[in-house]
Parts: sequence; structure tokens; C-alpha cells
Amino acid sequence: MEIKRILYVFAAGVLLTACQKVETPMFSDKDAFVAFTNKSYKTMEGADDIFKVPVKVVSVNGLDVTVDFEVSAEAYSPDTIKAVEGVDYEILNESRQLTFSKEKMTDSIYIKVNNIDDLYKSPRHFDIKLKNNKGCNMGAYYTAAITVQDDDHPYRDLFGTYTVTATDPSDETGTKSIQWEVEVSPDDDPAYLTRMWIYPILSSSYVSQPVKASINLNTARVNIPMGQVLGSYSVENDILLAGFYSQDQETYEITFDLAGVITCNLTGVDTEGKQVPGADIAIRCSSYVMMARFSEDDLENMAPTMKGSLVYYVYGFEMKKNKE
Repeated sequence: MEIKRILYVFAAGVLLTACQKVETPMFSDKDAFVAFTNKSYKTMEGADDIFKVPVKVVSVNGLDVTVDFEVSAEAYSPDTIKAVEGVDYEILNESRQLTFSKEKMTDSIYIKVNNIDDLYKSPRHFDIKLKNNKGCNMGAYYTAAITVQDDDHPYRDLFGTYTVTATDPSDETGTKSIQWEVEVSPDDDPAYLTRMWIYPILSSSYVSQPVKASINLNTARVNIPMGQVLGSYSVENDILLAGFYSQDQETYEITFDLAGVITCNLTGVDTEGKQVPGADIAIRCSSYVMMARFSEDDLENMAPTMKGSLVYYVYGFEMKKNKE
């Protein structure tokens, strides 16, 4: 198929580029830094386990380092529900200081998340900020955004981490598969109980925004609207979630479908959104999806079908919820 030929040429170019000689960057302890391992974390209200937020020192030989931290929700807008320390959560590190050494390169902030009530409401948010670092530099992730999700959502069994399996688009034989993890989360607005967000829907570094989807428990379907902006490929181009519409056999020009939805089968839950005992929750999309690149002018004149450049695709995928 011509699409595979295009991807094969692209992959060959990447390999050729990779073979070129590059200078190996030197890293020494003068470049060592302390930082969170991620810029954001999510936890569930009333979780039985203590929520742990890791902080790591990146060093060649290991260093004696201390860093303090503080919590705050002041950065969030009035429209966002701010988590209140002592009510929504408790910090168990009494000293508010982390210590590191050659033998201990990772330390953690321990958080107990409280269960407030039995009513579903929007997630609550707060930040943890590292400060007063001694012994090394401060890394890029010196602030971590913490989201406390409400455990009273009626469809809470659907939310969590999934492992996605799809056909490897770079494999011409179509026999190899790729896997990556996605997070399925509820909408922040309790008025939209059947709306959820998937991130990232494709295994690609270009994806930088979650994808909106809707749940129809009566038909056991998950619908993912096409035409959503997934992220930016460059200053001039955005990446859109699109379907394959047609291809000109002479010019090989590809037309993408930006209308409609990607319809996926939902299994492992009943009509109330509860997990069926002994069943695995899975979302299976048999039709393939693509990421296509379009300019800002194209977006302003968005039509049901548009011609553009192929960036990435999979022929179908299965999302299987990880066991907690």
C-alpha cells in the first residue's frame, strides 16, 4: 500500500540521519540537578494507599543534596476547585525537606488524600514546588501539579491507566505490534458524566493534548470525534486526529476525513458503567486512525474532507485497562 511506502521512505531518512556522527554530550556533577520525575500527577480521593510523589537527583557520582518544598493552590483560577491542605489532603513529610546522597538518589513526598463526601464533583488541584536546593542545580520540573480525582464518579471503573496495543506502522509486513500506556480520565465538569479524555491516543512525540471521547453505555461504545487538534508539529502546522478517506492512485495524494467519529467497542462493563466481575475492561477500535498535518489556513476553512500530509497512523488498536 502506498501509505506504507511513504512511511518506509520516512523511516529510512530517520535511520540515515541517525547514522551521522554526532558529538556525545558530556555530563558532570556540575550539571547535576534535582527535580520531580514528572510535571503532573493524578491520584484518587480516599485512596487506601499513601500517594507518593518521587523527586530525583540526576548526578554522575551521587551528591549530598537537600531541597525544601511547599504546597499551594494559588496558581489556579477561581473557576478551578483548589485542594485545601488539612481538608482534602495531608502532607506526611513533617520537615518539608528531602535529603539525597550517593546511596539515596531518590526521595519522595508522601500525601494522604482524604475522602470528603459521597457526592461527585470536579477534581481538586494543588501544586508542590521545590525550593532552597543545596548541593546541586534545580531541574526543569521543579513544580509538580497534583490532581485529586473524585472517587464518586458513577463510571469510575472506566478510568485509569490502559495499555494500548496496535500494529507497528513502520513494519511493512504488518505483523509487528507496538504498545504504550494511556490515561483515561473523567471530564472536570460533573455536568458531562459521559465525557472522558484519553492521553496520548497515539504513540508519538507530537501528541501534546488529550483527546475527547464520549461513552454510550447502552450501545457499549466509545466515540472519539475526528478533527481534534492533538498538538503542534511546527509553528505553521497543527496535528489533527483524522481518518483515511481516499488516495489518488496516480498522484498518491491523500485525502483525510475530519468529520464523524471513530467508533470503538467497549467491553467489561455493564450498562451502569460498573466492571463485570471477572471481566477485563477494554476499548477496541477496529478502523484505523491517523494523525495528519494541516496549516492554520486549513483549520480556518475546515471541511469534512481535506488533503494534507501524513504524519502517523495505526490500523486499529485495543486499549486494555491495567489491573490496579
